[in-house]
Amino acid sequence: MDTRLLAFSPALLLAAIFFFLSGCSPAMKGGEAMARGDYGVAVQYYREDLSRNPDSLASRRKLGRALYELGDFDAAEAVLGEVLARKPGDWEASYTLGLALIARGRREAGFDALRETRAATGAYWLKMETACVADRVQDQDLPTPETLELLTRYRSVLAKRQELRVYRNHAGSLFFLAGDCPPMLHEVNYYLGTEW
Repeated sequence: MDTRLLAFSPALLLAAIFFFLSGCSPAMKGGEAMARGDYGVAVQYYREDLSRNPDSLASRRKLGRALYELGDFDAAEAVLGEVLARKPGDWEASYTLGLALIARGRREAGFDALRETRAATGAYWLKMETACVADRVQDQDLPTPETLELLTRYRSVLAKRQELRVYRNHAGSLFFLAGDCPPMLHEVNYYLGTEW
Protein backbone atom coordinates (compact mmCIF):
# COMPACT_ATOMS: atom_id res chain seq x y z
CA MET A 1 0.00 0.00 0.00
CA ASP A 2 1.24 3.49 -0.81
CA THR A 3 1.81 5.35 2.48
CA ARG A 4 1.80 8.73 0.72
CA LEU A 5 -1.91 8.19 0.00
CA LEU A 6 -2.61 7.56 3.69
CA ALA A 7 -0.72 10.70 4.73
CA PHE A 8 -2.51 12.74 2.12
CA SER A 9 -6.05 11.51 2.97
CA PRO A 10 -6.52 13.37 6.31
CA ALA A 11 -5.39 16.62 4.74
CA LEU A 12 -7.76 16.09 1.82
CA LEU A 13 -10.57 15.24 4.21
CA LEU A 14 -9.98 18.40 6.27
CA ALA A 15 -9.87 20.52 3.12
CA ALA A 16 -13.16 19.01 1.93
CA ILE A 17 -14.82 19.65 5.31
CA PHE A 18 -13.57 23.25 5.34
CA PHE A 19 -14.81 23.79 1.78
CA PHE A 20 -18.21 22.32 2.64
CA LEU A 21 -18.64 24.38 5.81
CA SER A 22 -17.46 27.63 4.30
CA GLY A 23 -19.42 27.15 1.09
CA CYS A 24 -22.92 27.24 2.59
CA SER A 25 -25.15 29.64 0.75
CA PRO A 26 -26.89 32.45 2.63
CA ALA A 27 -30.19 30.62 2.07
CA MET A 28 -28.82 27.50 3.79
CA LYS A 29 -27.46 29.59 6.65
CA GLY A 30 -30.88 31.26 6.90
CA GLY A 31 -32.52 27.85 7.19
CA GLU A 32 -30.11 26.88 9.95
CA ALA A 33 -30.88 30.12 11.79
CA MET A 34 -34.63 29.48 11.43
CA ALA A 35 -34.18 25.97 12.86
CA ARG A 36 -32.41 27.50 15.88
CA GLY A 37 -35.15 30.09 16.29
CA ASP A 38 -32.71 32.91 15.51
CA TYR A 39 -35.09 34.79 13.23
CA GLY A 40 -33.15 38.08 13.12
CA VAL A 41 -30.09 36.29 11.74
CA ALA A 42 -32.31 34.36 9.31
CA VAL A 43 -33.73 37.64 7.98
CA GLN A 44 -30.18 38.89 7.33
CA TYR A 45 -29.20 35.72 5.47
CA TYR A 46 -32.36 35.62 3.37
CA ARG A 47 -31.90 39.29 2.44
CA GLU A 48 -28.30 38.55 1.48
CA ASP A 49 -29.46 35.63 -0.65
CA LEU A 50 -32.08 37.83 -2.33
CA SER A 51 -29.42 40.43 -3.14
CA ARG A 52 -27.59 37.66 -5.02
CA ASN A 53 -30.69 35.88 -6.40
CA PRO A 54 -33.51 38.44 -6.59
CA ASP A 55 -35.83 35.98 -8.38
CA SER A 56 -35.69 33.34 -5.64
CA LEU A 57 -39.26 32.77 -4.48
CA ALA A 58 -38.08 30.25 -1.88
CA SER A 59 -35.82 32.80 -0.15
CA ARG A 60 -38.50 35.47 -0.40
CA ARG A 61 -41.09 33.11 1.14
CA LYS A 62 -38.69 32.13 3.94
CA LEU A 63 -37.84 35.80 4.55
CA GLY A 64 -41.57 36.47 4.99
CA ARG A 65 -41.82 33.60 7.48
CA ALA A 66 -38.79 34.86 9.43
CA LEU A 67 -40.24 38.38 9.54
CA TYR A 68 -43.54 36.95 10.80
CA GLU A 69 -41.72 35.01 13.53
CA LEU A 70 -39.89 38.22 14.53
CA GLY A 71 -43.23 39.98 14.90
CA ASP A 72 -42.65 42.37 11.98
CA PHE A 73 -46.09 41.68 10.51
CA ASP A 74 -46.12 44.68 8.15
CA ALA A 75 -42.85 43.64 6.49
CA ALA A 76 -43.97 39.99 6.40
CA GLU A 77 -47.20 41.02 4.67
CA ALA A 78 -45.29 43.03 2.05
CA VAL A 79 -42.78 40.25 1.30
CA LEU A 80 -45.38 37.49 1.20
CA GLY A 81 -47.57 39.68 -1.01
CA GLU A 82 -44.67 39.80 -3.49
CA VAL A 83 -44.44 35.99 -3.45
CA LEU A 84 -48.17 35.60 -4.02
CA ALA A 85 -48.12 38.18 -6.84
CA ARG A 86 -45.59 36.00 -8.65
CA LYS A 87 -46.99 32.61 -7.57
CA PRO A 88 -50.67 32.90 -6.65
CA GLY A 89 -51.89 30.26 -4.24
CA ASP A 90 -48.45 29.40 -2.82
CA TRP A 91 -49.46 27.41 0.26
CA GLU A 92 -46.72 28.43 2.68
CA ALA A 93 -46.86 32.10 1.66
CA SER A 94 -50.67 32.20 1.92
CA TYR A 95 -50.63 30.47 5.29
CA THR A 96 -48.00 32.77 6.78
CA LEU A 97 -49.68 35.83 5.27
CA GLY A 98 -52.94 34.71 6.88
CA LEU A 99 -51.22 34.44 10.26
CA ALA A 100 -49.61 37.87 9.84
CA LEU A 101 -52.92 39.50 8.94
CA ILE A 102 -54.68 37.88 11.90
CA ALA A 103 -51.84 39.03 14.18
CA ARG A 104 -52.33 42.60 12.89
CA GLY A 105 -56.02 42.43 13.78
CA ARG A 106 -57.24 41.90 10.22
CA ARG A 107 -58.99 38.65 11.04
CA GLU A 108 -61.30 38.38 7.99
CA ALA A 109 -58.48 39.14 5.54
CA GLY A 110 -56.26 36.61 7.33
CA PHE A 111 -58.77 33.81 7.03
CA ASP A 112 -59.40 34.78 3.41
CA ALA A 113 -55.64 34.41 2.76
CA LEU A 114 -55.74 30.94 4.31
CA ARG A 115 -58.62 29.95 2.05
CA GLU A 116 -56.93 31.48 -1.01
CA THR A 117 -54.78 28.38 -1.46
CA ARG A 118 -57.89 26.46 -2.53
CA ALA A 119 -57.92 28.24 -5.91
CA ALA A 120 -54.37 27.26 -6.90
CA THR A 121 -53.29 24.08 -8.61
CA GLY A 122 -51.24 21.29 -7.06
CA ALA A 123 -51.27 19.78 -3.56
CA TYR A 124 -55.07 19.54 -3.76
CA TRP A 125 -55.66 17.81 -0.42
CA LEU A 126 -53.32 20.12 1.45
CA LYS A 127 -55.17 23.15 0.15
CA MET A 128 -58.61 21.70 0.85
CA GLU A 129 -57.59 20.77 4.39
CA THR A 130 -56.20 24.28 4.92
CA ALA A 131 -59.53 25.79 3.88
CA CYS A 132 -61.37 23.45 6.27
CA VAL A 133 -58.99 24.35 9.11
CA ALA A 134 -59.55 28.05 8.40
CA ASP A 135 -63.32 27.56 8.55
CA ARG A 136 -63.16 25.59 11.82
CA VAL A 137 -60.81 27.98 13.60
CA GLN A 138 -62.65 31.08 12.43
CA ASP A 139 -65.94 29.65 13.72
CA GLN A 140 -64.43 29.24 17.20
CA ASP A 141 -63.93 33.02 17.47
CA LEU A 142 -60.94 32.67 19.81
CA PRO A 143 -58.78 35.61 20.94
CA THR A 144 -55.92 36.40 18.55
CA PRO A 145 -53.07 34.71 20.50
CA GLU A 146 -55.00 31.45 20.82
CA THR A 147 -56.06 31.63 17.17
CA LEU A 148 -52.44 32.06 16.05
CA GLU A 149 -51.23 29.24 18.30
CA LEU A 150 -53.89 26.87 16.98
CA LEU A 151 -53.22 27.78 13.34
CA THR A 152 -49.47 27.36 13.86
CA ARG A 153 -50.03 23.86 15.26
CA TYR A 154 -52.34 23.04 12.36
CA ARG A 155 -49.67 24.19 9.89
CA SER A 156 -47.20 21.58 11.13
CA VAL A 157 -49.85 18.84 11.04
CA LEU A 158 -50.94 19.79 7.52
CA ALA A 159 -47.36 19.92 6.28
CA LYS A 160 -46.64 16.49 7.80
CA ARG A 161 -49.74 15.00 6.19
CA GLN A 162 -48.65 16.39 2.81
CA GLU A 163 -45.16 14.96 3.31
CA LEU A 164 -46.69 11.56 4.04
CA ARG A 165 -48.94 11.82 0.98
CA VAL A 166 -45.93 12.50 -1.24
CA TYR A 167 -44.12 9.53 0.33
CA ARG A 168 -47.13 7.30 -0.23
CA ASN A 169 -47.58 8.38 -3.83
CA HIS A 170 -43.92 7.90 -4.74
CA ALA A 171 -43.15 4.82 -2.67
CA GLY A 172 -46.53 3.25 -3.32
CA SER A 173 -46.13 3.37 -7.06
CA LEU A 174 -42.64 1.87 -6.82
CA PHE A 175 -43.76 -0.96 -4.53
CA PHE A 176 -46.89 -1.55 -6.59
CA LEU A 177 -44.66 -2.21 -9.60
CA ALA A 178 -42.57 -4.58 -7.52
CA GLY A 179 -45.68 -6.35 -6.20
CA ASP A 180 -44.95 -5.51 -2.55
CA CYS A 181 -46.24 -3.05 0.02
CA PRO A 182 -43.96 -2.15 2.95
CA PRO A 183 -45.40 -1.92 6.48
CA MET A 184 -44.52 1.78 6.62
CA LEU A 185 -46.86 2.44 3.71
CA HIS A 186 -49.74 0.81 5.63
CA GLU A 187 -48.95 3.05 8.61
CA VAL A 188 -48.91 6.13 6.39
CA ASN A 189 -52.29 5.19 4.92
CA TYR A 190 -53.69 4.57 8.39
CA TYR A 191 -52.42 7.96 9.59
CA LEU A 192 -53.90 9.69 6.56
CA GLY A 193 -57.16 7.80 7.02
CA THR A 194 -57.12 6.44 3.51
CA GLU A 195 -57.13 3.03 1.93
CA TRP A 196 -54.62 1.87 -0.61
